[in-house]
Amino acid sequence: MGREQIQTAYALQQISDAGVRMFFYLEDRERTVDSAQDKFMLSAMGFAAEGERDRARQRTPDAPVRRASAGALVGGFCYGYRTVR
Repeated sequence: MGREQIQTAYALQQISDAGVRMFFYLEDRERTVDSAQDKFMLSAMGFAAEGERDRARQRTPDAPVRRASAGALVGGFCYGYRTVR
C-alpha cells in the first residue's frame, strides 16, 4: 500500500477503525491490525518496502553511468535524429 512505514501503518489503522476490511491481492488474504502479531507483520513488511525504496534510489543514477561507460545510448531516441556513437 505504501513505502513510508509510519504513514502506511497509520493509514491502515484508520481504515481498519472505520470498519473496512482490507485484502492484499499479492498475499491473497485479509490484512488485519487487531493482534500484536498482525501489527508486527505490518511493521516488518513496511520496513522491507522502505528498504527497497532506498536501494532503488541508489540504483537509479548508477544505471545510466554504466550504460554510458559501455558506449550505449543513455537518453533515448530523439525523433528526426540518428544516433551516432
